[in-house]
Amino acid sequence: MKILNKIIPLLLIAISSSLFGVDLSKIDPRNVIGGFPKPTPTHLVNNSNYERVKKSQSLTKMYRGSSHERRLDAQIRAYRSSAKENERVFGEPYRNNNSSSDKINDLIKRGIVKIITGTDGKQYLVENK
Repeated sequence: MKILNKIIPLLLIAISSSLFGVDLSKIDPRNVIGGFPKPTPTHLVNNSNYERVKKSQSLTKMYRGSSHERRLDAQIRAYRSSAKENERVFGEPYRNNNSSSDKINDLIKRGIVKIITGTDGKQYLVENK
C-alpha cells in the first residue's frame, strides 16, 4: 500500500504532463528551488590557476575584499536595525542582568552561605547550618 502511495502520484504527473502538452524543457531553472543541477565539465575547469592562487594566498586573504565579503557586510548592515528592535521586543523576558557574583553576595548577605579560609589559604564557599 505504501508503494502504491508513491507510485500513483508519479504516474499521474507523467500522464498529465503528456496529456496537457507540458514541455518541461521550457521551465526556467530560476523558478525551481535550488535550480537544476548542472555539473561543470572537467575540461572547462582550470585547476592549475586555482592551485596557483590557493598556494600563494591564505583563505582570509582571498576572502578580504571579495564580492562575498561585500555582500555579507551589506546583509549585516541591513539586518542590524531590525535585530536591535527584535532583541528589544522579544529579548526582554529572557535577559538576565544579574551576574553570578551578585547572586553569591546576596546569598552571603542573607546568611545562607559563608566564606571560610582553609588551611591551605584558599577561600571556600560553604553552606551555613
